Amino acid sequence: MDPEKKKMIFTICCIAVIIVAAVLLVFGGRQSEPPMLKISNGTDSEIEAQRGTYSWKTGGLFGGSQVTADSPGPLHLYKIHGLAHIKPSENDDRSLTLQFDKDPESVSIEIYSESAADAQDYGKMIPREVTAGPSEYKFTVPQDGIYIVDVCATWTNGYCHYYFYTTN
Repeated sequence: MDPEKKKMIFTICCIAVIIVAAVLLVFGGRQSEPPMLKISNGTDSEIEAQRGTYSWKTGGLFGGSQVTADSPGPLHLYKIHGLAHIKPSENDDRSLTLQFDKDPESVSIEIYSESAADAQDYGKMIPREVTAGPSEYKFTVPQDGIYIVDVCATWTNGYCHYYFYTTN
């Protein structure tokens, strides 16, 4: 191959690498909104949680932007029938499994009884222990009644609340 052709191929390759790098810098940063959350009872049912209030930093060449979305709380959304519903597993101590599109750095869970929703009383929350496993998180719900669940997850670029409810 003559030296001019080699030089031209090298130049084209360098330009292609620069274009790909620029596109990744501008558009390839962080995702534009928090990951989705699916909840499973481990047997036959899976739902997608309602995304609630969040604050999320998007990426990009010029630092991106901070996106904040406010939502009514889970008790209000429950009362207006705006939440997905799942029954916990009967087989293993009434547990539910959380699966995020992207693993969070931390997860906290609060549940509210249906009576708290009737009174819109956020002071009646019941914190739950979360067990972390590879790419999933588990927690249990009480045996009796209806419970509204608020999952808060954090990542380096923000946090998000997710809501759903459980029944017996």
